[in-house]
Amino acid sequence: KEGFARFIENQIRCRLGIRENHRGKDEPFNRVTFYEGGARFITFLGKQEPGLLTDIETLFYKMLKQ
Repeated sequence: KEGFARFIENQIRCRLGIRENHRGKDEPFNRVTFYEGGARFITFLGKQEPGLLTDIETLFYKMLKQ
């Protein structure tokens, strides 16, 4: 769920012209790293199937299958 929140946060930041939040991608790794990983995974899936980005339930099950 935090990855999805980060994904949405970055979508909003882009629309407002604010730099995206990518904290957690650098060492030392911690729980915030999972936010970044989840957001990037959602971006990856959204590029493959854009409809997933407007259907959170299907996105959730797609992530479980990967």
